[in-house]
This record gives sequence, structure tokens and C-alpha cells, in this order.
Amino acid sequence: MRFEVNSQAFSEAARRVAQHVSGHQPLAALGGMHLVAGTDSVVVRGSDLDVEVAVETPASVDEPGEAVIPAKVGRWLQMVAGEGKIKVAYDGEGMVALKAPEGEAALRTVPTKPPAMEKAEGSGYPVEAARLAAGLRRVRHAVSGGGGPMGGVLAGGAKDGLTLTATDSYRLARVHLGGKRGEADAVMPRRFCDVVEGARDVTDARIWLDRDGPLEFRGTDWFGTIGVVTRPVSGQYPNLENVLAGIPDGGVWLGTQELKEALGRLAPFAAEAWVGAEFEPEELRLVADSHQIGRSAVRIPYVEGPIRGLGGFAVDHRLLLDAVDGCGGEKLRLFHDGGPIWLADETGEGWFLVMPLRKAS
Repeated sequence: MRFEVNSQAFSEAARRVAQHVSGHQPLAALGGMHLVAGTDSVVVRGSDLDVEVAVETPASVDEPGEAVIPAKVGRWLQMVAGEGKIKVAYDGEGMVALKAPEGEAALRTVPTKPPAMEKAEGSGYPVEAARLAAGLRRVRHAVSGGGGPMGGVLAGGAKDGLTLTATDSYRLARVHLGGKRGEADAVMPRRFCDVVEGARDVTDARIWLDRDGPLEFRGTDWFGTIGVVTRPVSGQYPNLENVLAGIPDGGVWLGTQELKEALGRLAPFAAEAWVGAEFEPEELRLVADSHQIGRSAVRIPYVEGPIRGLGGFAVDHRLLLDAVDGCGGEKLRLFHDGGPIWLADETGEGWFLVMPLRKAS
């Protein structure tokens, strides 16, 4: 195997793969990066049995071939990439020689290739990568920290476009991304979501969703074509349609940044993390009480009403702040009538639910 490749593109490809391959694997193959030189490109691939990441980047190939090198070399490549070309050579035995603009190395090969995961079938459907990455950032705060279906993000559930949903039973986040798609849906594991979030700048992105088969994401970035494959989280995701069918109208509109800043100012006084809220005629009053520090209150004027069916509540301010971050935008809608606390973004595409701790006194 012998090829020459753009140093910046190759080092970025290696970084994308290496950051998702653990350097402390019980099996040597799971700590390696598989290099495959074809006729006019090189593929850098890694897997840890849960997620497989592969990047194909253009290269000038003198001799096709393959080799597996330690994934830890990805960090070194970032330091020595410089400007220009990286030359890679391997004669099938011994060491892989790398010569970069600002350094060179002879790398020991890993004896076994990383396991290849089953790829998705069909053509998938197009997505806007930046919009998908932003949607994942907005909902993943509600992903359960445990295993099972609630340990991932549910993708699908609507004919009129891709919808992302996450819940840990205490809170819920749903963002509708739009676009054209079919009926298929699947629960995407957290680590798959990590890679997709990092690929927010790709173009020509496509995603494959299948509750029974592999999940896949592909797109093109400046350094080459990136592909991510994983298996969906198994098990039945909670049926949330009854909950979401009850999303209320009304409530009050608040400035998003004003609410975030208010929660931040109350945090030092929030004993056991809770804050109380009362809907007053022209403003929302938030209060936090600490036996050690004292009591603090903040008032946030309504951007607009109406006030209808609203009642006071107490809530973990950290969960509420996560939901506010998910809303984004300049303003959000807040509603509470004695049940869940609902927040909605100003576009109507994002809905967030937080369970109250108890009714405020």
C-alpha cells in the first residue's frame, strides 16, 4: 500500500474516526483505524461494536492495499499535518511509514481489522445536516441516563417530516424538523447522535432509519465523505402520542434570554434545586428559598398574554433551564394548569415538557 493525500484532509478524517474509537479496548482490533487505499481514494474506518465511523477522502494511490494502525495516532496527525501532503507506505510486513509536513513516524500495525457493521439498504432520505444536528442538541438533554429505549433519541413518527423525541419520564423534548420521509422510525443511540452532531457542516446528507435494521448517516464535508453506522436501541419506546395530543393552547410568552438569566440568578438560592413560580397579571414571579443563604425573587414581564388556565408550580430549575435552552429563539411560550409544565418555541416546531415537583404555596 502506497498513497499520498492532503495532510489536512487525512488528519481530519483520522480525528473523526479516532475520537469514536476507544484506546482502551479488550480487543486490539477495536482500538485500530483501518486504512484502505483504492484507486483514487483512501478510506479511514474504525468501530467499537456499537458505532462504526468511516471517512473516504481523495488520494493519489500508487499501490492499493490496506493496513490497521493504532487509533491513538489520530492526535499525532493533528499536530504534524501542517500544509501539504502526507505520504503513507506499507509493504505488507513490519511498520507503516507516515511522512507528514511537520513530522514522520513508523507505526506498528494492529493485527486484526475492526469489525465491519451491517450497512443500511436502499437510498435513505435527504436531511439538512445542520438542522438535524441542531435538533439533536435541542432534545438530548431529556435522554435518560440509563439503558433501554429511553437511553436514545426517537427519530421518526410523522409523514410530514423527521421528528426527534427524547424523554426520561421526568421531562420530554420533541422537535419537528420537517422534510419528506416515510413511516420508518427508530431509536438512535447517544453515541450515534454524537457523531451526527459533529457532522453538522456536511452537504448531501442522507439518513437511513429502520427499527429492525442498521441506522446510517452519510454526507460530504471538506475532507471527504463521512458515514456512520449503528444498531437501533432495542425495546419499545414509550407511547407519547396521548401526552402530545394534549399540548395546550394559551399560556404566556416570555423572553428566552430573560428567563435563562432569571434562573441563573436564582440558582444559588435554589435549595434542593427547586424554584417556585407564580403567574401574576403582568409578569412571572420566580422565587427560590435557601435556609443557609436566604430568599430571592425575580420578576419577568410577559412579552404577551393571554393568561388562561395558569397556576403556580415548583420545579427543578436545572430541568427547566434545559428546556429553555432547547427552545432557543427570542421568546417562548410557557403554560401550566396544574399538570405538566409546557414550553414551546416561537416557531411551533419544538415542544418541551417538565414535570413539576409540587404545587407552589
